[in-house]
Amino acid sequence: MQTQLELTRFRGFSHMVVGLKPVTIVAGSNRSGKISVLHAIRLACAALGLALDDETLSPRLDGNHQRPARRARKGQRPET
Repeated sequence: MQTQLELTRFRGFSHMVVGLKPVTIVAGSNRSGKISVLHAIRLACAALGLALDDETLSPRLDGNHQRPARRARKGQRPET
């Protein structure tokens, strides 16, 4: 599990280290950067091939890190 997220020149942060635990609560006043931290986590997950809308946020134990095929949206053909 990732235990920290380091932000450098990301959105409004010049440098910040965020500690992560199995359950992490992001709280703060308005415009303090809560959403920016969540965007950074989402970007890191996407870079690792783990989209937040997938069923799992963990790499598979068999080493296959490919995302499952997504369902086709209305009017689109399914992926093959």
